[in-house]
Amino acid sequence: MNPPGLGQAVRAWARARPDALAVNEPGMELTYGELTRRAAGLQQALLACGVTQGERVALAAYGLADVAVCLVAVGDIGATAYPLDLTAALDVRLAHAAPAAVVLAGYPSGEWCAGYPVVHLDEVPSDGEPLEAASGVAVLVDEAASPVTRLLAADLLHRSCTAFAGRLALTADDRVMVLSLPHTDIAVFGVVTALLAGSTAVAPGRPLTEGERLHRLLERSATSVLVAAPRAVCVLTDVATAHGGRLPGLRAVVLLRDRWPARLPAALRRITSGDTTLLADTGAAEGGILAELREVAGDVDGDPPASPDAATTAEAVVESWPDVRMARLVDSDDGGPVVFVETVTGATVDAAGLTAQVGRATAGRIRPVRVVHLSALPLTDTGVVALDRLRARAAAVLPGAPPAGATAVRTADGLSAEGARVLARVAAGLGVADLSPDHSFFEVGATSLEIIRVVAQLEGELGVEFDIDELLDAPCVRTLVHQYEAFLGRSVPADRR
Repeated sequence: MNPPGLGQAVRAWARARPDALAVNEPGMELTYGELTRRAAGLQQALLACGVTQGERVALAAYGLADVAVCLVAVGDIGATAYPLDLTAALDVRLAHAAPAAVVLAGYPSGEWCAGYPVVHLDEVPSDGEPLEAASGVAVLVDEAASPVTRLLAADLLHRSCTAFAGRLALTADDRVMVLSLPHTDIAVFGVVTALLAGSTAVAPGRPLTEGERLHRLLERSATSVLVAAPRAVCVLTDVATAHGGRLPGLRAVVLLRDRWPARLPAALRRITSGDTTLLADTGAAEGGILAELREVAGDVDGDPPASPDAATTAEAVVESWPDVRMARLVDSDDGGPVVFVETVTGATVDAAGLTAQVGRATAGRIRPVRVVHLSALPLTDTGVVALDRLRARAAAVLPGAPPAGATAVRTADGLSAEGARVLARVAAGLGVADLSPDHSFFEVGATSLEIIRVVAQLEGELGVEFDIDELLDAPCVRTLVHQYEAFLGRSVPADRR
C-alpha cells in the first residue's frame, strides 16, 4: 500500500494537532493548521493560472516554510515543484525547466520571469479547502554548481521519506533540523520526512558550518534528528569536543550526498549518546541503510577518482592523522594524485610521512605527489565537498611546483614590480604555481575563507588594507594589484616607490 501523499498527511496532522509547529525558522513559525490553509490558497492561485497535473511550478524562496507550503500545494495538484537556486542564473533555470508558473516568496520579480505567470505567495488567501488532492509531489532539483537538473519522483520520494521516518520512529514530538539551503535536495528530503511524520522541521535560516554557532543552535532548539552534509557534522563534533559540550537529545544524524569520515561515529557519540543512529546515503552506515536514499539524494558531485577503493582507503588514512577533519584525493592533470587536507586547528601535517603511510596502506597503488592544506574544503550550496573545484586546484598545483615562499612569478602579464610582488605572495599563500593575475581564485579551487586568510597575511606584510567586498566581486590578483598601487600612489612619495 502506498503511503499517503504529502498534502494528505499534512491535513491529517492539521485536523489532529492544528497548533503544532510544522516548520520553525528565524522569523517564521508555521503550524500545521496554517500550513494547510496557506497551501490551499496557493493551490487555488496556481489552478487559476492554468497549472495542471504533470506540469512544473518554479519557486523562488528564502525560507524552508515557504518551500513546505509550495510542496504541499503543488503536490495536491499533481504537479512538479522546482525550488530555484537563488544564487544561479534564474532565466537559464526557467528556460530549462519551462514551468507553467513561478511562485515568488519574498523574492522580487523581473525580466528573468520571462512572461511566465507569477504568483506572489504573500498575496494569496490563507484560507479555504484544497480543490483537488493528488497522490504526492515530485520535485525537480538543481545539481550543485550546474544547470543540469534531475527529478525526484513523487512515489520514490514519499516511500523513502516514510521509510526513513519509520526507521527512526519519528513522532510528533521530534524536531528535525535541516542544514541546507531551501532549494536543495537535502532540504526537500528533510522537510518532507518531518511533515509526513508530524514532526517539526527546524531551519537555521542558512546552512551553518561554524561549529560554535551550530552547537548553540542545536542546544537551544532541542533537535532530535539532524539532516546535513558530513562536513557540518564534523565541525560540530570538533567544537563540542573541544569545549566539553554534549547534545544528549540528538538521537539520529542523517548524512547525505557526501562521504563521511570513518572517525565521525566515535566523535559524534562523545557528544551525543551511545544509542545515536547514524545513517548515510553513500558507503556503509550503522544500523543498515535505506536503498532508496541513494536514488533520492544522489551521489557525490562529479566522478570519483580512479581506483575508488584505494582512494577511499587513502582518504581514511589521512583522516586518521591527529587534527585532520576531512581529506579528499583528486588527480592532477598528469595523473598524479593530490591530497587536500582540512585540519581542525589549521595546523599542517607531515606531508612526507603522510605520503609514505598512504603508499603503504594502498600497497603502492596511490602515492600522493602533493599534500595541500586548506583552511576549509570548498563546498557546494548543499554543504558537499566541491570536487570540481578541487580538480581545478589540483590542475594548478603542479607536482614540480616550488614550495610556498618560492613560487614562480609570471613576467609577461604587464605587472609593475609592486604588482609582481603581490602576485608572488598570493601564489605562495594559495600554494598555486604559475598563477595568472586574471585567474579567478575560485577557478583554482580557493575558498572564501582561504582568500580572506591570504589577504590578511598580505595586509600584515604590506601595511595596506584591501577592500574585501571588491575582491569577492572580482576575485583575482589583478584586483589586489590595483588596490595596492592606488594605496602606494596616495601614501608613498614618488622617489620612494
